[in-house]
Amino acid sequence: MTALQQKTTPQNKQAYLLRNEEGECYIINKQVIKILADAASTGNLFSLVQITGSKGEASPLHVHDQQHESIYVIDGLLELTINNEIHTLASGDYAHLPAGTVHQYKTLRNRTRFYSFSTDGSMADMYRNIAEPYAYTVPHSEAADSITAAALHDLDHDYRIVTDPPQGLIAAKQITAAELPDAAVPYVVESGAGESMLAADQLFTFLATQATTDKKYLAVMTEGYAGEAVPVHHHEKHTECFLCLEGKMTMWADGEEFHLEKGDFLHVPAHIEHSFRLDVHHTKFIGFLASGLFEKFFRLLGEPYEHSELPKTPGAFSFQRVLENIHELDLKLS
Repeated sequence: MTALQQKTTPQNKQAYLLRNEEGECYIINKQVIKILADAASTGNLFSLVQITGSKGEASPLHVHDQQHESIYVIDGLLELTINNEIHTLASGDYAHLPAGTVHQYKTLRNRTRFYSFSTDGSMADMYRNIAEPYAYTVPHSEAADSITAAALHDLDHDYRIVTDPPQGLIAAKQITAAELPDAAVPYVVESGAGESMLAADQLFTFLATQATTDKKYLAVMTEGYAGEAVPVHHHEKHTECFLCLEGKMTMWADGEEFHLEKGDFLHVPAHIEHSFRLDVHHTKFIGFLASGLFEKFFRLLGEPYEHSELPKTPGAFSFQRVLENIHELDLKLS
């Protein structure tokens, strides 16, 4: 185990690594919530949890008045009500839920699993308050106690139960092309869709931008062939985290080297030197960056790209536009 590797989220803002099999887990009914990031470990920037549910598990219909939320499905099938629309999300699909969005999820397959990212970090503490500590990452056969709507109302968290269900529910279409809204409105992106930029053998796909998050964060998918490490660098004004979804990658952070595989999570706050390398073809990870000020970097590094697959023969890598505009970017090369 490296010095950065942890069993649970640390109690202060720092760089840390959580392996897929590690993490603080809680259970509600037949849902297991694993905490990957919280207010303490991110400096009140965001929380990140993994939720695994048996078939038929559901959240209450609710709304966050202040927090934005992003949902990314890993396994199974998730029904998501967003205002008066019903979406069905499969593996690789993404949902964007800005503050004020009435929503509810329901698991349609056994062991449906998804990540929930939310701003300010307090959601992780809410789960600690309402759920029972649990030793495993999947639910058992006997349902644990669930919290009542009245008890949720009494908690000091941005989670307001909606008692009047939306009227006129309709099946909704997903975004299937390279376009995202230009405002903080709810939307769903089909796996492989989103706004993409190609930089040689790496494909960056925006799932959330500054415009859709009120500049609070970015959600960017990175996929690529095995290749060279990116230059060692650090940021002064934003946090970056890496959540490996497929393949294998090597990370360097704060002077340490380690290897990430599916489900491993690395949190890198500002001022921590870091780098990464994709080690096998079609390695994929999702990055959450808070705030969203680093968006221009990806647009300078890559070119707009209309496909969801990598090119057969990647072009040459060029860092020239980044270097020419580096004074405008939160990027310090080592």
